[in-house]
Amino acid sequence: MLSKDSRIGSPDKIKRLLRSGLEAKSKKLTFRYEESQEELSQFAVVVSGKISKKAVERNKLRRQIMEAIKKELSSLKKSYNMVVIARALDASYQELQDNIKDVFNSL
Repeated sequence: MLSKDSRIGSPDKIKRLLRSGLEAKSKKLTFRYEESQEELSQFAVVVSGKISKKAVERNKLRRQIMEAIKKELSSLKKSYNMVVIARALDASYQELQDNIKDVFNSL
């Protein structure tokens, strides 16, 4: 799990990013982001009820994405505020990590 400092806590910040942030897409994930003036990058993960009606499955996917972000965080060269939106439930952990690595390297 990401540290408390690395998570976006404000619902207003998440809404702003979803509305006006830049977008990057991979096969299983969508990223809405903006550069941050702060020292640390901050993240939020959104898994819609459309992905799965079962909260257990949505929470498992959210935890897997957070863990993959934590492992790939060192590849980011700048600080970002980022919302990660899951687009598919059938992604393996390795696929998620590869998608995150590709997007982080392109930023």
